[in-house]
Amino acid sequence: MPDMMRQIKAKVDYPRIKIGMLIIAAHGYAERGADGVTHDGFGMQLCREDLDMNSVHYFRALEGQFESRDLGLTLVGCGVARQERVKTRDGIKMGFGESLCTAIARLTLTGVVASTDLQQGFSGTVRRRVGASIEDTPVFDPGSWEGAVYIFTPDGAKKKAPPGLLARLVKGSP
Repeated sequence: MPDMMRQIKAKVDYPRIKIGMLIIAAHGYAERGADGVTHDGFGMQLCREDLDMNSVHYFRALEGQFESRDLGLTLVGCGVARQERVKTRDGIKMGFGESLCTAIARLTLTGVVASTDLQQGFSGTVRRRVGASIEDTPVFDPGSWEGAVYIFTPDGAKKKAPPGLLARLVKGSP
């Protein structure tokens, strides 16, 4: 994750240019309950270290790099913001999604938006013309967000996000 942070910072000409919106899309981690039900909110599959409460400190490298304190970072992944106690076969485990999103917001000094539920997206190919040839290009469209979507702010607040926010963010118009 340190390399990812360096690469992001290298692309931004701070302080002349700041990040408008950083969208991070990765698989969310879950735990299986003793009842067989999957419970989200246990981090994200991101870089070698994964994104969890042990690696979230790497986001401090982006402190103050965003245009807005209101909203600058989007986490697209299953149940990233879920936080609940889960009874597993190995005992009780506590999800930390809300704590993770709040920590990122505080470390980066910008709002973080994420969902509490499993996300359905479209993955496939789009046929396009490149020069004289036709190519199939892999694509991923996150579609609209499923479940409750929240914005976590640097002051520790959590508020419901407006409907349709993900579609506007992916298209570049918050």
